[in-house]
Amino acid sequence: SWEAANNPPIRAAAVGAATGKVLQAAGITDIFVPSKAHGVDLAKEIPEPSENKKILYAVSQLANKDVETLLSDRGYLVERVDAYTTLPADWTDEDSKVAANAKVVTFGSPSAVKVWAKRAPVDSPIAVCIGGTSAKACKAAGFVNIRHPEKPGVATWAEEVFRVLESIECT
Repeated sequence: SWEAANNPPIRAAAVGAATGKVLQAAGITDIFVPSKAHGVDLAKEIPEPSENKKILYAVSQLANKDVETLLSDRGYLVERVDAYTTLPADWTDEDSKVAANAKVVTFGSPSAVKVWAKRAPVDSPIAVCIGGTSAKACKAAGFVNIRHPEKPGVATWAEEVFRVLESIECT
C-alpha cells in the first residue's frame, strides 16, 4: 500500500474539487483538478507529465471509454481499473407511489436516470442533474423539464435543486 511504502510523492488528478480535498487530506499534495468537474475536461486539461506517461484510471464499471480514449490519444498509457459499480436500489410499492407523484427528482449519474426511467414517470417531474452528462441521459430517457448547473459539482447541484424548489409550490 501507499502508506506501507512511506507515502512516496505521487501525482494525482481528481475530477472535482471535493475529491481533490479528500486526496489532499490523505497526504497527497500534487493534485490536478480540471476547470470543470467532468472526466472529459480532466482528460483534455491534465498537464503533460515531465517523465512517466502512465495513468492508473480508477473508474466506475459503467463508465464509457471517452476519458481513456482522450488520454490515449494524448500519448498516455492508461490502465483502467473498474473500482466500483452502481446498482439500482430495491423499491417497495410505497416507493413507486411516491415516485409517481414526485415534482422534482435529482440525478447524480446516467445510471440513476436509467433506473428511474424504468420505474417511474419521466414526463411530469423536473429533473435536476449534477451536470451535463446526467442531463443528456435525462433527455434520452424522455424527461421534458431538465435543469443542471453550468459548472458541475455537488455544491452547484444543490444550489440548482434549491432554485428549482423555490420556483415551484411544493405541497
